[in-house]
Amino acid sequence: MARRSREIWRNLVGQLERSGKSQEQFATEREIPLTTLRAWVYRFRREKEEEAASILPVSVVSSHSPSASRSGDESAGVEVMLVRFSSGAASDFIADVVARLRRC
Repeated sequence: MARRSREIWRNLVGQLERSGKSQEQFATEREIPLTTLRAWVYRFRREKEEEAASILPVSVVSSHSPSASRSGDESAGVEVMLVRFSSGAASDFIADVVARLRRC
């Protein structure tokens, strides 16, 4: 059997989701290896979760805070980064993002 392209797999996974059938039923009817179908389903699901995570830029307006003037450091700044993850985001993915942000 010829290898299917990524777009063909995306189409097949979409058909599976719309069909309401189990992965086993769908794979059997289409003569697709079940393990390969599952691998693509999970790959697309993971990619969708990763796309749902977003880093939002935040602008902080300079002000003279009481703590900055007490310390004598008028150049002290505040840096804030907000990260939003989809409710189904994998914990290892979240941990990886947090670890990478700490290195920034």
